This record gives sequence, structure tokens and C-alpha cells, in this order.
Amino acid sequence: MTETRDFDLADILSITTGRLLSHRHIDGVYEILSHLTGENLMTHQLPRAAEAARPALLEQHPSLAGVQPPDGLSIDALREWIAR
Repeated sequence: MTETRDFDLADILSITTGRLLSHRHIDGVYEILSHLTGENLMTHQLPRAAEAARPALLEQHPSLAGVQPPDGLSIDALREWIAR
């Protein structure tokens, strides 16, 4: 894929961490994974697409390797964590 596009950090972290952190919820996951795969994905395809996309995202953004959001935070607290 040669077309580049910017995505919100929360969308990227949703893929690299395996936790739904996107401000747009599952729509953010669909959008980034559809862009990365070049396909219009269906729900059952998301886990496999995320697994395939994770290494490429971490290669492009190595500072995100090992980043995991703290457990037990409210959605507002998670958004604050992402903003930091």
C-alpha cells in the first residue's frame, strides 16, 4: 500500500494493545484495519486483521511497543492517559 493516511493515536493503540481505545469505538478499528488491509472488512475478520497489522504498526511506531493502558480506568481516564 502506497497511500498514507493519518490516524488518531487511540485508533492505533486499539490495534497494538488489543483494547478498544478508539474515540470512535469500533468504527475507528474498522477504518484503520480496512485502510491497512485494503479491504472492506466484516466483523469476524477484525481479530485476524488486527493480528496481521500489529507488527507493521509497531515497526512504523516503535515507541508504542510494550505500551499497555492501565487496567480499571474509566473511559474518561483512558482518554486522559492517551492524551499524555
